[in-house]
Amino acid sequence: MRFSIEISESIKGNSFLLVVILILFLTACENDASSEANSEIKDLQSQLQKMELQNKQLMAENDPKAFPLVHTVYLNLKENLGQKDKEVLWEAIRALENIPFLHDLELGVFEDLNDKRSLSDLEWVFQMKFKDTADYQKYQEHPTHLLLKKIAKGKLDAPPVTHDFKLK
Repeated sequence: MRFSIEISESIKGNSFLLVVILILFLTACENDASSEANSEIKDLQSQLQKMELQNKQLMAENDPKAFPLVHTVYLNLKENLGQKDKEVLWEAIRALENIPFLHDLELGVFEDLNDKRSLSDLEWVFQMKFKDTADYQKYQEHPTHLLLKKIAKGKLDAPPVTHDFKLK
């Protein structure tokens, strides 16, 4: 009987030891998982901060007050201007989008709404925005704008008509 008591106590001692080892093992695993989770949380927080900053910048760019100077250009194309020449001119205007300080370029063609006051001889119009007069002046000297002026010169019946205004 003494032998069975010793075996029973030995098993209990080993069980206790096993439970302690298992608890230590699980705690270590939990700490590893916890540190991995903490690291992942920090990465996600960093990504979120970057996205919030980008969102803030986009909101500022879409704020009309961020780019209050509006420059509008009207073009009177030559009557016999071919489709190929029109495409070249259109693409030269579109290339203005690549000027970093020029914003919100829009380009359109005249739409006849039977209004006697309309400027129907000005077939094309494009409009853009600038942060300030200094950016507008840089645009005037930018190589892309100068190339557009060169391309447009032989394709227009008259010099472009411009209208500038400031958003309030």
